[in-house]
Amino acid sequence: MAYDELTRADLERFGFDDPYDPAYIYRSIFGSKMEGHHQVWPFIDLEELKSVNSDCVGWIHMDGSPINYPVVMQRFDQSYGLTHNFSDEESVHGQVVLAFHHGGKMGARMTVLYAHHMKDWSMFKAIVSLEDPDYLAAHPLVEFIHEGTRYIARWFAGVNYQANDPWLERVRFDDDADFEAWLARVMSENIVPAGMRPAADARLLVCSTCSDDYPPNDAFAALALIEEERHVDSPKKEKESSL
Repeated sequence: MAYDELTRADLERFGFDDPYDPAYIYRSIFGSKMEGHHQVWPFIDLEELKSVNSDCVGWIHMDGSPINYPVVMQRFDQSYGLTHNFSDEESVHGQVVLAFHHGGKMGARMTVLYAHHMKDWSMFKAIVSLEDPDYLAAHPLVEFIHEGTRYIARWFAGVNYQANDPWLERVRFDDDADFEAWLARVMSENIVPAGMRPAADARLLVCSTCSDDYPPNDAFAALALIEEERHVDSPKKEKESSL
């Protein structure tokens, strides 16, 4: 299904009334405003979310797509977040998880999130469509709230890779030269037509999902450059300031 064919009915089918959808818990508490097939950025209260699931460390949103989910910290059992929903019930959808090696924090250079690639367009299915120039133009940004900060990032690359090959998901870099060498490989394998390349001091957000579109690769990662960081007030204050 093409992105511009998404309708309100489709999005409801994708999980807006599904208690097994990780975002359902938040919407059931606070609600979510819909405009056509676009989701309006919700006012997130992470403390309230943590009262439901103590592993919650943030929220991710890509306007105009089904990506609008809480993010949980990956446990020592690294498969748990991908096999259980926000209520800790077994679920094929799983959740969006912050990679285990981050220890619940943003990475100094790069922060990696994982989620499934579901046929119903839920979870991270939408990021695979970023290789379509029209889809990329309509969805250039992704937003991530974490520890009182909203990180606004712009997609610049997408790479197919093998999940058991750790080259893409670097924990740390020795220096700018090491980062530049890694980035050169990313750009050489890039399939997302964004026409931009981050500088050596960039901070990145990486969203990874399973994909069998380009065998023998079995994973796809979309990379975004963090362009802006905004302090997040309480949901009440933030709503008042936006009026």
